Amino acid sequence: MQKTLDAADVRKKWSSFNDDVIHSGPRFVKWNRDERAALNTDHLESILESFSLEVDLYTEDDGSKTASLSGFDLVENGETESEALDLLTEELIGYAEEYQDNRIILICILIPPTDSPTSPIF
Repeated sequence: MQKTLDAADVRKKWSSFNDDVIHSGPRFVKWNRDERAALNTDHLESILESFSLEVDLYTEDDGSKTASLSGFDLVENGETESEALDLLTEELIGYAEEYQDNRIILICILIPPTDSPTSPIF
């Protein structure tokens, strides 16, 4: 397995680090307590290609279109199929942002800063 690079070393060799990410594959960087992955969009696309989202489309009595994302409580209605899908996409992005915000808040509550004398709050 590839070793994790130190952020200070990555900054010193920023150009070659980026060349390695683009041409050789993902690189992992440790900055303080955090570890990050850097990868090019081709690698990201390859990782994500096995994941899919299923959308059910319905035509309402008034002719409008409703799009429902399977496995999520996300439903949007628009005048056209395209509009319903666009609204559902916006809703999914909002859902992902809210999920990320809540995850960060939870991590901050459960793992207080190392200089904090307090215990985690549950």
